[in-house]
Amino acid sequence: MTLPQWLYQRLVSCFRGRKRLVLKISADAVAVSLSFFLAYLIRFDGALPASQRRIFISVLPFLLLVTLSSYYGFRLYKGLYQYSSAKDLLTLVTAHSVGLVAFRALLPLLHLPWTPHSVLLIFWALGLVLSGGVRFSYRLLREIAALPHKDRRPVLVVGAGCAGEMILRQLRIDAALNYYPVGIVDDDPDKRSTTIHGVPVLGTTKDIPEIASALGVEQIIIAVPSASARQMRTIVGYCEQAGVDFKTVPGPRELINGQVTLNQLRGVKIEDLLEREPVRTDAERIGDFLKNKVILVTGAGGSIGQELCRQIMEYKPEKLIMLDRAENSLFYLENDMKGRWIGGFTAVVGDVCDAAKLDQVMAEYRPEIVFHAAAHKHVPLMELNPEEAIKNNLKGTRTVAEVAKRHRVKRFVLISTDKAVEPTSIMGASKRLAELYVQGANRDGRTKFITVRFGNVLGSNGSVVTLFQKQIERGGPVTVTDPEMTRYFMTIPEAVTLILQASTIGEGGEIFVLDMGEPIKVVDMARHLISLSGLEPDRDIAIEFTGKRPGEKLFEQLWQKGERPRRTEYEKILVARSNGLDYAFVMQQLDAIQKAAEAMQRKEM
Repeated sequence: MTLPQWLYQRLVSCFRGRKRLVLKISADAVAVSLSFFLAYLIRFDGALPASQRRIFISVLPFLLLVTLSSYYGFRLYKGLYQYSSAKDLLTLVTAHSVGLVAFRALLPLLHLPWTPHSVLLIFWALGLVLSGGVRFSYRLLREIAALPHKDRRPVLVVGAGCAGEMILRQLRIDAALNYYPVGIVDDDPDKRSTTIHGVPVLGTTKDIPEIASALGVEQIIIAVPSASARQMRTIVGYCEQAGVDFKTVPGPRELINGQVTLNQLRGVKIEDLLEREPVRTDAERIGDFLKNKVILVTGAGGSIGQELCRQIMEYKPEKLIMLDRAENSLFYLENDMKGRWIGGFTAVVGDVCDAAKLDQVMAEYRPEIVFHAAAHKHVPLMELNPEEAIKNNLKGTRTVAEVAKRHRVKRFVLISTDKAVEPTSIMGASKRLAELYVQGANRDGRTKFITVRFGNVLGSNGSVVTLFQKQIERGGPVTVTDPEMTRYFMTIPEAVTLILQASTIGEGGEIFVLDMGEPIKVVDMARHLISLSGLEPDRDIAIEFTGKRPGEKLFEQLWQKGERPRRTEYEKILVARSNGLDYAFVMQQLDAIQKAAEAMQRKEM
């Protein structure tokens, strides 16, 4: 421990609790007294006459009382000296000036000896210097204590904006953090060769590997909360090349009042690397749509179903019915809901293919809105069990929809997938058949049928990201089917929010497609996940290419060839209406496919 650090820690131990106020007032009392005495000495050229000495002694107590009272009134003792700023200096000038004016005004009223104006002017200047010195010397000592030494880890900060400045300020003044900033990188050419809090801007983000190596950097802090996902992927790529641990400040949605602190630093999450802008939705419109309604969610135990249930409850429905055939998933969901809300929901174990069960549920609860999220979704598994994909995804959808029509449900929302577009798998085909049925069902009856289609969601049960994370935990290898395979990705809460918003604008027969941003290479996702786990791809964790599996596509699509997409009033939601199919013929074909599935006739399917 260096001498400045020892002195700083001793001061910190003294400036605690009630001692802090006493010490602050005492320090100011000494500064004011010394300033007043020096003012007399300067005014009388160092030879203070006896008469002036008596005046000094008689008025000093009153000057202390007035000046310190002014300091107290302006709340100068509420601040922490280690964070003294220009604003604190201005407050000190104001308080010191007000105290001096009050002292001068009260002298004749209290019949105190006259003090020369020249002495008061000199005192005003010296008082500011010494009282300000008391405050800023504490901060100065703290910054000296924070200077680099062998126990502190060198840090490189990415971003010379407001967030970077806040991070640098804390790093420079707090030795307890055990970090020392050695440089900044920023892509703004106007910031090259400048400094922030004495820390130089050394280059751009592409220079991260070289700078980190040259300066022995042990930690990189990404302080660019406004960075797009594309920019984050680029920055993370350079950090990975540097082979140094890296953390980031929260994004705009996580920050409070735009303030960044070091205790908010976290590891980069895979969500940070997705090309997704913050979703803007109309919560009031969603609330009007869901509030005081009875709502049924099928597949409630699944990833999308669970998030649907949670978000729907935020809008205070009259009743939420959570239906799923997987009792374990439903059990855990119900327990989670009980910890968040008191009543207003009920869990029902049931199969979407069981018409009698669905009829009983709808007769008892009379739902006005149905969100149909129940589905088989795993492509390779459904290739091995094609009849189950048809029964659950097509027959299940038809059964729920037909029961919903009988019970005059006002709105039916089918949750679909991008794998239904130009399908090459039985799972995608079964979901496309469900979409076709829902479009046809909308042509008769009072129920409005709509479809919401989107791509992969992060963190869902069995998703590629979850699979990669488990493979990394086991020590690898991480298996990727093809180096060129791409997928669209979205977070579960974001997808569900857009589902709810799309549901409010559907008039029946539409297919709403969520804007998924740019597709991302699956191998890049794997490499990022390995790096975010603190490991190095291809060295600590191997990546193996296993080849495309039956039913898989290299590239996903969001629109059928015959669909005509157009924008809606919400920028992240697009819509296509019916593409002119002969629905009577379609329904005949659906009947034939469903019968073949129930009879286990795979060739006929």
